[in-house]
Amino acid sequence: MFGTLDVRGYAEIVAFERVQVPAVSFDAYKILSHGVNAKPLKRLHTAPFRYAYW
Repeated sequence: MFGTLDVRGYAEIVAFERVQVPAVSFDAYKILSHGVNAKPLKRLHTAPFRYAYW
């Protein structure tokens, strides 16, 4: 059994920019996501997160 995980977060589009990868460049939205993962055990364990996605 894996248990449960309570995720509370927020995501927003913060930019439209050019992204360069080894093979090509392209325009993409930049999305910032942040929040808290919480696993209820005998006491509440939390892990904040912050990620950027394109």
